Amino acid sequence: MKILQVCLLCCFIAVISAIGDTDTRKAVDALIKRVENVELENMKLKKEIKLLRQQNQNGHFRNRRQEGQAKIAFTATVSSHLKSLAHHNVIVFDRTGSNFGNGYDNVTGYFIAPESGVYVFYANIMSEVGNGLTYIETEIVKNGSQLAEMYSGATNSHDSSSNMAVTSLQKGEHVWVRVHGAWSNNFSIHCCFSTFSGFLLARDEWSENIIG
Repeated sequence: MKILQVCLLCCFIAVISAIGDTDTRKAVDALIKRVENVELENMKLKKEIKLLRQQNQNGHFRNRRQEGQAKIAFTATVSSHLKSLAHHNVIVFDRTGSNFGNGYDNVTGYFIAPESGVYVFYANIMSEVGNGLTYIETEIVKNGSQLAEMYSGATNSHDSSSNMAVTSLQKGEHVWVRVHGAWSNNFSIHCCFSTFSGFLLARDEWSENIIG
């Protein structure tokens, strides 16, 4: 179609050139310029339409991907007093209030990352009452390395301490709460007020396929 239009235009120009009328030639030049401008605008519009389609496809893909992703979050508490704990004992928060994504195991006390990403963890530990001053030191750990530390007690009554940690996890890595032991004289934890929570803040997007 474009080739036919160009041929007709060339024939038209040839005829007009043969006539040799100056005004007519000016009119033809103006017409040619208008055709060129229209072609340029047409090319720009095609590029813009292609870009908009790509953006729309990418946005649609990301939205569909986010809709299909499960929530990952949990909160668990200690349902009964824990006594006679020892250094590095895992604190098992056996009563699960919520466990979206099933990342937390209330039997072992471990959170196992269902997906890679950035996670937030929070723990609150209440110390038990004993004879004289009682205190217990605990920590949030990732694969055995400390992320945050809590020191509860040093009084003759119940006392609690909390802390938060933000860390990146690869799928399958572990996070849990355990007794630190270095600054503990009463290895006991009060129930109900002692909690462990966590949630996925942002997923890793390295494997995301870009459409377009």
